[in-house]
Amino acid sequence: MIIDLLGKGGRVRVCILNLDSEGFEKREKDECFNIDTGELSPRLREEYKASIGILKDIEIFKKSGYFQVRLYNHYPLCSLIQVDKTMVQYNPYTKQKSRWDEANVSVSRGLLSPVLICTSGDKKDFKMLTGLYRDIWENAEPLRLRTS
Repeated sequence: MIIDLLGKGGRVRVCILNLDSEGFEKREKDECFNIDTGELSPRLREEYKASIGILKDIEIFKKSGYFQVRLYNHYPLCSLIQVDKTMVQYNPYTKQKSRWDEANVSVSRGLLSPVLICTSGDKKDFKMLTGLYRDIWENAEPLRLRTS
């Protein structure tokens, strides 16, 4: 789908959490497997590696269009997907009790949180969410996918 969009001259911008950031480290700790031992979940690091691999493939196989990837360092509070200038999907990461922690301090990945779809017709919310996306994007560092 992304390669098809780029092939039609589309624009794709991807912003992901920087593996080497304090935000990533804190997120890893929040998702640990065992609260007592502090054993970290490998899920985030494996998802990061898989995502970078997919993004490199897109960069290699795209024939046209604008494609840029950036890394941000701040602790993620939500996932945001903006489609053209017509729709934003917002998924907040809310605090949830986990099976390991009765103190209600674990942060979900958004699996238990509502997914909100906002269209450009919802002017106030759409403007706020696109502004949030722009702020995250502008404060992220470009990632060079090709080494040559």
